[in-house]
Amino acid sequence: MTTKNLVLLVFLISQVFQTGKKFDVPKDILKTFYNPPTCTVPEALASPKKRRLSIDGTVTEIYALISGPNWQRRDLILEDETTKKKICVKLWNEHADAVTYNTKGQQISFKNVEVNIFNNKNQLRTTDLTTITTVSEFVFQTTINVPHINFLFA
Repeated sequence: MTTKNLVLLVFLISQVFQTGKKFDVPKDILKTFYNPPTCTVPEALASPKKRRLSIDGTVTEIYALISGPNWQRRDLILEDETTKKKICVKLWNEHADAVTYNTKGQQISFKNVEVNIFNNKNQLRTTDLTTITTVSEFVFQTTINVPHINFLFA
């Protein structure tokens, strides 16, 4: 067994808390945390604060990038295609660059966002675990029946 030198940095603003005994987190809870279920916009609107979820929808509005010294944020409105319900999604920091004004009208998939409540309205916000994917445009597929053709070779 090898030993490593551990270093603990303490600053004037550091807070040290006594912890209890180590405990195990059930694997199903970890799985749900890292891979939350996909919800519809109406389900997200009815969800409690801090719930983690994944959601798909169409971007109907994209707002300007807002930034401060150490942060940036872009808001967008996501619409459920079947119910036409809408929810605001706040894209923080590196996620704010993931969408542009060209994204308007496209289907977007958000994995691992968190429900937040602001002014008594449910919103979604990105987390460190959030992934954003543009869903490919639907390609129309059909099967064409072609009658069997016999070629005669002389």
